[in-house]
Parts: sequence; C-alpha cells; structure tokens
Amino acid sequence: MLVSSATLAELAAVLARPEFDPCVGIADRRAMLRALTTVAESVPVTRQISACREPKDNTFLEGAVGGDTVMPVTGERDLPDLNPFRNIAIVRPQVCADAPAP
Repeated sequence: MLVSSATLAELAAVLARPEFDPCVGIADRRAMLRALTTVAESVPVTRQISACREPKDNTFLEGAVGGDTVMPVTGERDLPDLNPFRNIAIVRPQVCADAPAP
C-alpha cells in the first residue's frame, strides 16, 4: 500500500469528521491511522498534477505517479473517470473485492 503525505492528511481529515462518531470513536480512528502509517509505504510527490475536477483529488494521482503505482484503488467518485491515467488503471474498491484471490 502506497501513501503520500497529502493522501494521509486527506484521510486524517475525513476520519476526524463527526459523522463517524456514532460508529467508531475518535481514539480508534486515530489508532487506525497510526497503524496505517506503520504498514504503508510513503511515496514522494514528484510532479504536481491538475487533472481532476476536484483539486484535492489530484493528491491521489500525484501519489500514484510518484510511487509508480500499477493500480490505485479509490472510492473517490471522479478518479475512475480518468481511467486509465498515464497508463495507470484506476479502480474502485468493489472491483478488487470481486476479483478472485491469487
């Protein structure tokens, strides 16, 4: 799993939203984020990209390009519309869940 500092910041902001409070406490969400940082590989952003309708979504493409990703998986609505992006296939999580195990 590849992450950039920008994608981690985006995830942290989303996980801090109060709508998650009834499901998972903030302490558990912070612990999940810390656990993610121990297993994910941090990649540098080597190029600024401006291909998305929503500017903050560009961070996911920048991380994918910077990490030489083969297939980024995203729940973002607009990114699959760019599939493929610079020969990188962009898929939704459901596609991965439906794929047969190796």
